[in-house]
Amino acid sequence: MRHVYIRSIIGVILAGAAIVGGGPLCIILSILFLVSAFTTWKKQQDDQGGK
Repeated sequence: MRHVYIRSIIGVILAGAAIVGGGPLCIILSILFLVSAFTTWKKQQDDQGGK
């Protein structure tokens, strides 16, 4: 579960940097980190039987 939290935090920080700086790399990286965190979280939920 730590990976999900760390990826989510990094994704939110990069999203904030993308809003302030407007760099396309920050936007792409924030989307990748947030999608990765979501898919990992969803996979863990499915493995645990939806708990």
